[in-house]
Amino acid sequence: MEVEQLGDLERRLDAAPHTAPIGDRFSRIFASSPDEARQRRPADAALLVGAIVAVALSGWAGEVGGGIEQWVQDIVSSAPEWVRSLATAVFVASGLIVLGMLVLIVSRSRWALARDALAAVAITIVGALVLSRWVSGQWPDVLPELTTSDRRPAFPVIRVAITVAALAIVRPSLTAPVRRFERWVVWSLVVSALILGHATLTSAVGGFALGVAGAAAVRLVFGTSVGIPTLDRIAASLVD
Repeated sequence: MEVEQLGDLERRLDAAPHTAPIGDRFSRIFASSPDEARQRRPADAALLVGAIVAVALSGWAGEVGGGIEQWVQDIVSSAPEWVRSLATAVFVASGLIVLGMLVLIVSRSRWALARDALAAVAITIVGALVLSRWVSGQWPDVLPELTTSDRRPAFPVIRVAITVAALAIVRPSLTAPVRRFERWVVWSLVVSALILGHATLTSAVGGFALGVAGAAAVRLVFGTSVGIPTLDRIAASLVD
């Protein structure tokens, strides 16, 4: 059986360069089939618990305050204007990238993946609303780039949380180049939020952890393809 699978994989790899032009191969986004196998992993339960603990600790640290958070704020507040303009572009683009990814998933009829991503986003939004009222006593700014406010950023940063949750769900289905790009999207979003004053260090960490928790919860309910290397996934990854 293993020999037949290896032979099938070799035939797919040999055929890949001849069945699609170079531009098409390198423009591929998904490295798996829409109906790929799924499993529930104990690792996601541990990840969920760890993320919840991280949210709680970052919320407590934000209330207590500390020298590191103030030090970070002093650094980013002195950023030149061109850096702030670049940060604004990155912050806005991150939301558009997540929205575009969700639209692409639906357009490719990947209904299970769309369900998982939307469920993770919904859980994250609810969690952010509850935490923001509880910890900060205010509602989070969903579109802070469109408003002007001198108040302290709400905990957690909802844009960071939503982006992390959505991309964490989609990541296992993406090809290697796209996975590398989405990591840059997440980290550049965090940095830009700090520079623009839309986040403090603790609220950014809390948003990141909340997004991870939302994605882990969805994986526990619906399962995930992580750890199941199908022939299609291996072939697509090697070609890219």
